[in-house]
Amino acid sequence: MLSFLVELVNTMSEQEIDTLTKINTKAYAEDNPWEVMIGGDWSLSEDLARAMIRATLLEGQVYVVKTQNGKIVSFGLWFKPQTAIFSTAEQRKLGFDEFFAKLKPEVKYWYTHTYPEIAQKYAEPLFTDEEKKKRWWCYNLATDPEYQGLGCATTLVDHVYQVAVKAEGFIGLATALELNLKKYLSMAFHERGSFLMPSPISDTTNHVLTRESQGPE
Repeated sequence: MLSFLVELVNTMSEQEIDTLTKINTKAYAEDNPWEVMIGGDWSLSEDLARAMIRATLLEGQVYVVKTQNGKIVSFGLWFKPQTAIFSTAEQRKLGFDEFFAKLKPEVKYWYTHTYPEIAQKYAEPLFTDEEKKKRWWCYNLATDPEYQGLGCATTLVDHVYQVAVKAEGFIGLATALELNLKKYLSMAFHERGSFLMPSPISDTTNHVLTRESQGPE
C-alpha cells in the first residue's frame, strides 16, 4: 500500500510550480466549475493555476503531497483566517492581473460583480463573525488522476485539519461537483449550506463545507 507525506512549502522553483500546474490541468480536465473560472477558455487554464499557486505562496499556505520517492502527486492551496486568495494587489500582480486582462467582458463582470456579490449574500452569512476569525479556507485541492482514490487528498486534508485545530480553528471549502461533495463528506466535512452561482458559462450549485473539532482529537 502506498504511503504519502504532506509538506508545507514556502518557496517553489518555476519547475515545481509547473509540476503543480500540470497536476491541476490533468485533475480539472473537463471540469465544469473550473471551466466557469476560466470563462470557458481552456487556453487560460494554466494561467489561472499559476496565478493561484503564486498568490498562495506569497500570502497563504501551499501544501503538497509526495510519494515516498519524493514525487509530488497532489497539492492544496490554503489561507489562514481573515485572509483570502487574490485579496491584495501584491497577490494579483503575480499572474491574476494578466489572466484577468485576457477574459471576455462578461467573464470580467462575473469576477468583479456576480461572484463576489452572490458569495457575500449567500455564503458569508453561513459563518458568524467569530467563526470567520477561525476559518482556514481551501481554494484549490488537486490530485494527479493517476493517484486519485489512493488517499492523497484525505491525507492532506487531515494534516491541515490538525494544524487548524491546534490553532483553535477549523477548515472549510466549497465545491460545485456532487462527486466531490460525497468525497468531502466522507472526510468528516459537513455541509453548512448551498446556493446557486450563475455565470456566463453555466450555472453551478456551490456547496459550503466545514470540518470542525468535536472535542479531544
